[in-house]
Amino acid sequence: MRARITIVGSDIFCSLDTAGSRNLRIELSNETFTSLNDWSGKYNRVVRSGDPSTLLTLGTEIFTWFDEGGWASEWVKGTGDRILEVAMDDPGSELASALLDLPWEIMVYQSDFLAADPNQAYIVYRRIGPCAGAVPATPAYRDLAVMFMAASPEGQRELDFEAEETAILAATARLPIQLFVEESGCSDFLKERLALDGPFEAVHLSCHGDIRSDVGPVLALETPE
Repeated sequence: MRARITIVGSDIFCSLDTAGSRNLRIELSNETFTSLNDWSGKYNRVVRSGDPSTLLTLGTEIFTWFDEGGWASEWVKGTGDRILEVAMDDPGSELASALLDLPWEIMVYQSDFLAADPNQAYIVYRRIGPCAGAVPATPAYRDLAVMFMAASPEGQRELDFEAEETAILAATARLPIQLFVEESGCSDFLKERLALDGPFEAVHLSCHGDIRSDVGPVLALETPE
């Protein structure tokens, strides 16, 4: 079952894609921001400390908060993959940023992580920007074309990108996939390859990332030199 969390007006709106299912509307308040930011802060501290002992409690708190009126419980009891879309048309607002930052991946139902359920896949994705009126690209009936690039710039912990590239080649050896590898690790050369050798259905990047105070999220890629 697919669930969708977005912002309507100044409130959080939670809906399910099944006819007759209940919706949940959470009014914006100071307590709302406090709860969302507190959970994200706790998760960041867990990541930095490397101690996962509090994740179960944290995931339970997030699920319980969104289970007002049984909304989240109805979603997880549905059939098929458990899909959660966090859709923010305007990611610049404080509320949108708080919802996008929330560690949805660790939600817990009945003392188990949703992501650990072997019978139902748990899929979380975050969509930024409006999708209404968007025209999907016409599918090309051919082998899937994938571009792979790894980046290991100076000053970053070096990734074992050669092993990752080997693993991808081995995993796709018998599949109808055209796998291209860009060796430069540089966005300038990647852009050229995508334009000259494409179109591509997927781009796989292996690199470090960071969040800078001046520009926000960034990828650590190499320079042309």
